[in-house]
Amino acid sequence: MYCGLSNPCGCRNDKRKSKFFTTKFSFKMSDFGLGDSSSGGLDSSKRAQVMDQVKSQIAVAAAQELKCIALCMDRYMDSWNTVSRAYNARLQREHSSGGLH
Repeated sequence: MYCGLSNPCGCRNDKRKSKFFTTKFSFKMSDFGLGDSSSGGLDSSKRAQVMDQVKSQIAVAAAQELKCIALCMDRYMDSWNTVSRAYNARLQREHSSGGLH
């Protein structure tokens, strides 16, 4: 996953040109205990096992991405509120002192 934050959610902080979050996957046959790809085709049970593992990994990555987005949004809202409070306090101070300086 990639986000614009300095790694608060554990995702890889990679500045991408795209404004969308991206999840990259790379698999080798050996990751699934299947040896190299020169050993021929997969039987249906091994194929189903590989498909289930890939689906599971994609689901985990998607959940992590959503968690990262939620954390980014929380931090954005916290920052917005801090700036808003400071700005409002300044306006009130300047208004009570008789005008803008």
